[in-house]
Amino acid sequence: MIEYMAKVFAQVGRQPERLLLRGIRAERRGYLSVFGYRADGHSKEVVERGHAVAVLPVNFRRRVAYLVEQARPAAAFASAAGRAALETGTDMTVTYQDVAALDFCAGMIDAGETPEQAAVRELAEETGIIVQPEHLRRLFTYFNSVGCMTETTACFLAELPDPLPHEPPVGDGEENITVWEMTFDEVSAALDAGRIRTSSGVALAQYLKLNS
Repeated sequence: MIEYMAKVFAQVGRQPERLLLRGIRAERRGYLSVFGYRADGHSKEVVERGHAVAVLPVNFRRRVAYLVEQARPAAAFASAAGRAALETGTDMTVTYQDVAALDFCAGMIDAGETPEQAAVRELAEETGIIVQPEHLRRLFTYFNSVGCMTETTACFLAELPDPLPHEPPVGDGEENITVWEMTFDEVSAALDAGRIRTSSGVALAQYLKLNS
């Protein structure tokens, strides 16, 4: 059990010392694999798709950061119309602005990669910025949705030199990406205005806001 200096304010039930996870079975295998299991007498499901990285590339001397913007079509289904389309199987049309995501460079860790290697690769693919693993500093790792997913995101800070090592970005062959150079104040304003709304984007923009 984790030890805290704070005192307990309230509690529902009792925290068990151990949990038996049993009846583990594959419900679906693919890009998103779904497994069923039972814990504490309840049936549950968990989604497995691997782990991810996100990178905050900054030049502290110039007080600029580099962000990426691209369409994330799945965001369309978060709206009422999108949820209705999921239920009925009806086609829908959305604008780019409906699904545009302003974020920091992020992506999945490939088989055989370390998180640092994945961060270096993703940064080069999406922004064209070249760094070495030793130029990264791991900030924190979080669960994306701990109630139902195994996926974690390891977040890194990349302190960029002058001149900036850079080459034309190529993406992964399926991406359309706009790379933005933004001042720290512009990143903060974008966060406050709700333009940055992904979990990695909010976490890293908030970190930058608190540490710059």
